[in-house]
Amino acid sequence: MALRTLTSSSGGRVKFSNPFDLGEALRFGLLYAFILVLARSAQLYLGSQGVLLSSFVSGLADVNAITISLAQLSRDGVVSLQVAAQGVVIAAMTNTLFKGLIVYQIGSRSLRRALAPGLIAMLVVGIGVVMLI
Repeated sequence: MALRTLTSSSGGRVKFSNPFDLGEALRFGLLYAFILVLARSAQLYLGSQGVLLSSFVSGLADVNAITISLAQLSRDGVVSLQVAAQGVVIAAMTNTLFKGLIVYQIGSRSLRRALAPGLIAMLVVGIGVVMLI
């Protein structure tokens, strides 16, 4: 696997890797399978609330895997379209909030000030969407 590097405007080096790397594809496949089992198990034992809880937990790591999992479960009739949509929004909000918290921990003060209005607006809209669906 050959890595390409570029120099950013701030002088730091940016590394790029091959997006078709087999290892990355296998990791995503395993994550997808784990989240699909998690979402289905949560639905079996806890009903719709379990799906939403698994969406929250999955959103901490990745939005793509739970989105694909909920689409599959919805298509198969395991969960309703409404629950699947709510789960995707919850996962996206969780993931964005988690990444925002990382920025607040390691980012500069000016970055935190710039991020706060958008992050708050996104959370308010996301909560509104979940309640309306």
